[in-house]
This record gives sequence, structure tokens and C-alpha cells, in this order.
Amino acid sequence: MLVSCETAAGDVVHLSMFGEHIVVLGSQQAIFDILEKQSAATSERRQHPLIELSGQGFNFAFFPYNHWWRRHRRVFSQHIPSTRPIPDEQLSIQYQCASLFLRKMLTDPGGLRDHIR
Repeated sequence: MLVSCETAAGDVVHLSMFGEHIVVLGSQQAIFDILEKQSAATSERRQHPLIELSGQGFNFAFFPYNHWWRRHRRVFSQHIPSTRPIPDEQLSIQYQCASLFLRKMLTDPGGLRDHIR
């Protein structure tokens, strides 16, 4: 079978597509349990050609786990600490930008690369 889907737990879904394994985490608790508590086993990021093709090669979330990733993560953590709640002003800006992006996608779906930039 080329595509299959199975649910391992309510918040964790495993997809198998064309020999690739994808795990979808559907809750904050599942994300914490798997990505934080088991970070040594889950920190490696497989480099996929679509990352570069979509223009996201600069995005450190897609960097392989190495000294470059650790350096970017350290700087990112200094400026955006994860322990503080997001201020309402910043949340409002995020909603506005997300709405603008979605409107652009509705009017011009073929311009994904330009919309992301």
C-alpha cells in the first residue's frame, strides 16, 4: 500500500506515504512528551528537497541538528523565550499576517513562494 494511516494514540498519528514515515502531533502535551522528553531521539531533521524548493532553506527550523542549528536556536531563545506568554500585541500582529497570507493564497494560489516571502 502506498499510503496508510494509523493512530497510535489520540494525539499522535502515524502516516506512511511512499515509504516515508510522518508523525503528526495533535496536542501540546503530545509535542512536549515526544519532542522534549525524547529530544535525543527526535532532534535530527531529515533534509527534504522541498525545503529548498519552497524557499525555506533559510528557516532554521529545517536546519539539520548540528552546530549551526544550536547557534541559531541559542540566539532565537534569547529573543523569543518560550516560558513567557505571547503578548497580545504580538499575537494580534501574527493574526493579521496569517489573515493576509491566507487572503493572498485564496486570490493567487500559484504564488505560494512569493506569499511565503
